[in-house]
Formats: sequence, C-alpha cells, structure tokens
Amino acid sequence: AATLVPNVDALCSGAISGLVYATAQMAGSGTLVASACNAKWLGKPLPPGIVPSNTGSNEVYGLGPDHRRLDAQGRTNASIVDATPAPARRLIFGGGKGSTATQCFVDASGFMWALAQAGIAINSAANPKAGKSCPPQNLAGGSKVKGPLYKVSEGFCTSDIGGILVGFSQAVALLQLAVVNCQDKLDLRAICGAGISGLTAAMSAVVQAGSGAWLSCDEFQDPLLKKVINSARKMDTASGGVVTDLIGGLGQSGNYGRRLGEGSDGEDLDDDLRDLQHRFGTPHEAFKSMGFDLDDPQAEWRSAG
Repeated sequence: AATLVPNVDALCSGAISGLVYATAQMAGSGTLVASACNAKWLGKPLPPGIVPSNTGSNEVYGLGPDHRRLDAQGRTNASIVDATPAPARRLIFGGGKGSTATQCFVDASGFMWALAQAGIAINSAANPKAGKSCPPQNLAGGSKVKGPLYKVSEGFCTSDIGGILVGFSQAVALLQLAVVNCQDKLDLRAICGAGISGLTAAMSAVVQAGSGAWLSCDEFQDPLLKKVINSARKMDTASGGVVTDLIGGLGQSGNYGRRLGEGSDGEDLDDDLRDLQHRFGTPHEAFKSMGFDLDDPQAEWRSAG
C-alpha cells in the first residue's frame, strides 16, 4: 500500500542529493553566463556561419571531415589517438541537425514539466485541500504562539516557495534554450538569459532542498518525533492509507511529495522533477490533478478573469 507519511531518513538523503544537484546546476548555468553574456561566444567574436547544430564541428574551423582536434594529450600521432580515444561528451549544442532537433523537443517538454512542477508547489502552498503550508500556522491554526509545530510549518512553507521559484525559473531557462535549439540559431542573448535563469533556479533549489534537509535531517530526527512518524507510517501501510486520508495533501509539500511504497528506501528521491514524471505520465495529467484539464476546450478556468 502507498503512504504519504514520510520516511524521514530517505527524505534526508534526498534533500542532501538535492543540495548537491543545485550546486552542480550553479556551475553549469554559470558556464552559460560566462560563455555568452559578454556578447561573445566563448570569449571570442561569433564565427560566421556557426549555429547550434554545427557548434564545435570541423567545418566551422576550416578543417577536413577526418581531422581530429581532440586527442588524449593534445598530440597528433594517429596511432596514439586511435589507441586512446577522447571520452564521450554530453553536448548542449553541436552534434548535427538531428541532435539539435532532439534538444528542441527536450527543451519544449521540459518547459511544460517545469510549469507543472511550479503548479504542484503552488497547490501545496495555497490549497487547503492539499495541506496549505503557507502561511505557517501552529497546531491551533494561528501564528501568535510560535512553538515547534509552527517551526515545522515554516519549513514546509519555505520548501513550497522554493519549489515555486525553481519551477518558474527552470521554465524560463528551458524556454530560452528552446529559442536557440528550435530555430537552430546561436542567439547569445537567449543563452545568457538561460544561464541567469538557471542560476536563479539553482539558488531556489538550495532554499527548497535546504528546508527539506533541516526538517528531515534535524527536526524529524528527534527520537520521540521520529518514533511517532515511523509508527504512523507502519500503521498507515497496514491500514491501507487511513493516516494518509487524514493528513490529506500534506505529503505533497516540497520534498515530501513522494508516495513511498512499503519497503521503499528512497530510490525515487533523485529530484522533484523525476518524481513528478514518475507520478504523472504527462504534464497534462499533472495539471489535471490540480483541476486544470488542458484538453478540455470548455474548461471553466479558460473563461476566468
């Protein structure tokens, strides 16, 4: 049976992984900023005829199709190059028309997933039926007495706000990369914007994962509280989800949106987007879970406002 009662140890590991991922994204986004934000491409004027699909290719540099510019130690000895080939590279740009077309699809679909991720976080933060983590409240529903439960509520709210910023920032970054890849044009302003948006998303991810780490690696590690959570989790699994029904959507908040099945050790805690794709087959299904059917032309939300 599935349960929304969190496995705090698994969530702690997931939050730490999220912090590592956010740090790596900062480095990647910073590379885009350094490559394009000075109106030059990799520190040099943009070569004539260069586009995303042929970036790094021999034709741009006036070299023959069989010429190899990269070998193990910068040497030109053919036997050495053949014996020790350079490692495979994962490219953002380059690789030909087919590679760029594939990247265009990845950017466009990723844009929709990022919007869905932001929508789920907004729903969790503001929808009473989904837990409504914001504004933070104490056990009595107020904010004057700021006890331990109020602090936990603050953590959930902070995580959801971070998730909202991550989703929208990622959507903007992917949309800007789609502008580059889908028209096969090396637009330096779009690449620069994608890097800046990526940095914003990475910093927001630190907020989201950091709040999750504080909750799951610190607050919820209190021996008494952890025992209560673990007991509730076992009871929920044995009862077929009675506790899950009681807590409603609280488990959808931030890093706690995983429906951890019996015996799960947190394998599905790689990141929020992967978890979202695991829970919903398409972005349309994610929006539909929040009451927005994108396929319904008569939907009420289309005429709102």
